[in-house]
Amino acid sequence: MKVIVNKLKKNAVIPTLNKVDSYDIYACMDTHFVTIEPGKSELISTGLQLIIPEGYVGLVISRNGLAARRGLRIASGSMIVESDVELVIPIHNDSYDYMTVENGFKIAKLVLIKNSEIEFEVNE
Repeated sequence: MKVIVNKLKKNAVIPTLNKVDSYDIYACMDTHFVTIEPGKSELISTGLQLIIPEGYVGLVISRNGLAARRGLRIASGSMIVESDVELVIPIHNDSYDYMTVENGFKIAKLVLIKNSEIEFEVNE
C-alpha cells in the first residue's frame, strides 16, 4: 500500500514506523515552538498533506506516553485524515502546567484501517 505525502513545508518530517505498527506524526510549525496553556488547545501543523489510498481510512490517535507524562492529547480524542488539506492536529493540554511543543516533536500516531462495507441487521 502506498500513501502519497506532499511536503508543504521544507522541514516537515515524514511519518515513521514505531514499535506497534503505527506511524509517528511530527510537529512542523512556522515558529520554533508553541506553548499550550493549561486546559487549552492549540492547532499544531505537520507540514504534510497525506493522500490515503482508496479503501482505507487514516486515523490519527493520541500517543499514550505523551498523554500520561505531559498531559498532551488530541483535543477530539482521535481524528480522520482529510486528504485534500494539510494535516493539522488540535493538541489539548490536560496538565496544570504550560507545555511546549517544538518542531520535530512527536505529537500523534497514524493508523491505517481498511474500510469494510457494513450491513446492519435491525432487531425490533
